Amino acid sequence: LDWLDKLRQYTSDTLAAHPDLPLALTGDFNIAPTDDDNGDPTVVEGATTHVSPPEREAFRAFEAAGLTDVVRPLIPTGYTYWDYKQLRFPRNEGLRIDFILGSRAFADAVHGAEIHRDERKGEVPSDHVPVVADLELSGGDDDDDLPMIFG
Repeated sequence: LDWLDKLRQYTSDTLAAHPDLPLALTGDFNIAPTDDDNGDPTVVEGATTHVSPPEREAFRAFEAAGLTDVVRPLIPTGYTYWDYKQLRFPRNEGLRIDFILGSRAFADAVHGAEIHRDERKGEVPSDHVPVVADLELSGGDDDDDLPMIFG
């Protein structure tokens, strides 16, 4: 939670300094921000992770920092993670915990999105699937002075 708060503060500061920056935070947040993001509540029943009020509050804080989930408007349902146990994948009892959160400028550039569920069907698949956003970014100044962080 401390790390999420520091990332939110960094994001907020960055967007305050560069309000038109097409910024995105992507990846596995390990948080199902709404009940609709949980395909089977018993997966996390009594859990202190993924669905706890402090985690969900930390996730919502990114919205206050100027970010929005750019995939959900295009794909309102679907999961990005399924536990390997108890046939969770065939029963579609997953969690939506992988996100692309974008600034206003980034969200405006999103013209499509996909959750690649079929990638979970491979011989040795990950328990997560790719989440992709298609962008149409206009050319502009090269922001070499802004960091690019991969996690």
